[in-house]
Amino acid sequence: MATSMQQNPVKALLLVVACFVTWNDAQAQEPASPPWLAGASVGLTAGPGHRASQTALVSVHWTHYRPNRLTLDATLGIMPRALLDGALGVMARPALTVPITVTRDVLVLPLAGVSVSGAATRWGSGSAVGYHTGMAVMWFDRANFGLRLGATRHTFSRDSRPFWLIEAGLTKRR
Repeated sequence: MATSMQQNPVKALLLVVACFVTWNDAQAQEPASPPWLAGASVGLTAGPGHRASQTALVSVHWTHYRPNRLTLDATLGIMPRALLDGALGVMARPALTVPITVTRDVLVLPLAGVSVSGAATRWGSGSAVGYHTGMAVMWFDRANFGLRLGATRHTFSRDSRPFWLIEAGLTKRR
């Protein structure tokens, strides 16, 4: 059984999410903070055939803050290197997550969702659709300003080789 979970990280992540969806109601009480977390991140890719300098991503992200309940996490990013080359490279990543409250100031977000990538140049355009799984961690200070670190594994239908996106950014409770 461990072998099948290692071969398919989506199954493993869904199992973890299912465990936390049924979290104790006492743990699931929402704090007095606003319901959205929003911020910006910078990310680099790692994997076969991916040059970090060419596929770096600058993103904005939003998480609907419902502690210990299934909710939405969305990211929209652009590739600055593509802009320098006269192209527009974008990536959208809507995902489902269960923000796990470790402490009042620390959240862990297991993620699973869709990855949509597109590029437009003066010679034409193209896009790819796939999926991603991963994890993000957020640390907040008392002023509701925080750090977000994340790692997601992306697989696209056209490319049989998955790659990792490692991100670091800032987040604000709105």
